[in-house]
Amino acid sequence: MTHVGRKRLFSLRKIYGTLIHIMHGVNYYLHKNVEYPLLSFHDPIFFSLLEIDACDNTIDVAFLLDSSGSLTPTEFQQSKDFVATVADSFLKTNVGSRVGLIQFSIVPTVNAWLSDRLSYVDFRRILSQVRYQGGFTRLDRALSLVAEKFANEDMSESHIPKVLIVLTDGVNTDASDAVAFDTAVAPLHQAGVRVFVVSTGDAKGRENLYLLIQQEEDLYDVRNYDDLSLQLRRLSQDSCESGGKSLFTNSYR
Repeated sequence: MTHVGRKRLFSLRKIYGTLIHIMHGVNYYLHKNVEYPLLSFHDPIFFSLLEIDACDNTIDVAFLLDSSGSLTPTEFQQSKDFVATVADSFLKTNVGSRVGLIQFSIVPTVNAWLSDRLSYVDFRRILSQVRYQGGFTRLDRALSLVAEKFANEDMSESHIPKVLIVLTDGVNTDASDAVAFDTAVAPLHQAGVRVFVVSTGDAKGRENLYLLIQQEEDLYDVRNYDDLSLQLRRLSQDSCESGGKSLFTNSYR
């Protein structure tokens, strides 16, 4: 792409970023004043064009991706689009950040891990192959698995800040062997992993998810999956600053 072409694409993305915020304001107004909102953010173009700052801090980032029956296949795809865009903000700067991905329903599955040292191209390829599972929701099992994976990391990487980003509605399936969220997440907190949560459920689910975080601002509440794009910039910036510096380049795209 030519320099002029890149400038035009950059301008287009800035326009779309602004448009999303305008549409969110209109959607909020409609939600308050009419029976049904008239606008939607589910179109993948919003994820592909939204301007997100690239992170120049070296950070290890793992994603826990809800793939249970509490969301639809369309909502699962929206979650994947969200993960892809956030992951790009860490991987495209080539400063040594690593990403991992675990999807979960009744049983968690490791799709990629930090030690794989994936490029953003490889991570997107793996993510594109992740399939919707459906079934029960066992976030407690996923938390236990990711804690185990972090604990088994090479000690030579222990100085790198660790971040976990969880996308879920916060409703765990009742089971005799289920572990309370605060108990399941404790090993992660003890290991210094900062947990961010994107809550896509109702008030009950959101209250459950507060058990996973150590500071209130680390939970991002969205009314539905259509609104995921509205949290991209804030989550990318907050998770980047876990690296100890408030350092960003211009848009990586």
